[in-house]
Amino acid sequence: MNLSQMIISSFTTAASMLVIALIYIVILFRGLIAGALGRRMSVGKANVIQALIFLAPHRLLLLVLPKVVALLMVGILGLGLLTGWLRLRSGSIGPGLLIHGIGNAFVGILAAMSPTSG
Repeated sequence: MNLSQMIISSFTTAASMLVIALIYIVILFRGLIAGALGRRMSVGKANVIQALIFLAPHRLLLLVLPKVVALLMVGILGLGLLTGWLRLRSGSIGPGLLIHGIGNAFVGILAAMSPTSG
């Protein structure tokens, strides 16, 4: 296998892993957590709680983009609120899956364009 094939193979593997992780995250946060909370309380309250829970594991992204901490936290919370609201209103994780994927692609582009601290 030559270098270009190895790079393409590595990229394909990484992209596949990110897509699978995205699906699991959306199933967990939107399907299970938002669904369970939405059955027990108002949509607004359920949405805020699930968005705050969603924010917690994303704090690790702050290590990747430390110069935009506030913007990143607001963006992640906003993404959690939007995708949670879509789940609770539509009853489907599909719209949130699409929007979360777009959000991840945006963060990936930002991370790739960010100068590394060295």
